[in-house]
Amino acid sequence: MAILRGAGWAGAVVVCGVLSGCATSRYENTMHPDYGATQHDTDLAQCRKQNSQVITHSGYAEATEVKVDEPAVQACMTTLGWQPAKS
Repeated sequence: MAILRGAGWAGAVVVCGVLSGCATSRYENTMHPDYGATQHDTDLAQCRKQNSQVITHSGYAEATEVKVDEPAVQACMTTLGWQPAKS
């Protein structure tokens, strides 16, 4: 869960991009075998954006929180043809 202040969706995409960049798993696209890491990262960012909700907390210090529905993100990626690469 990431706390973002005033960054909005752009900040959320950057956070998601950084987090996905740390992943050690490789993926392949069964529908588009020529797709590589760049397309994977683009699709992952798109799926995360589609399955995220921005929540603003008011109070002493206003904060914005982005909640990502990870099972929905994985379902989205599967729909786009992504699966873990076979070693």
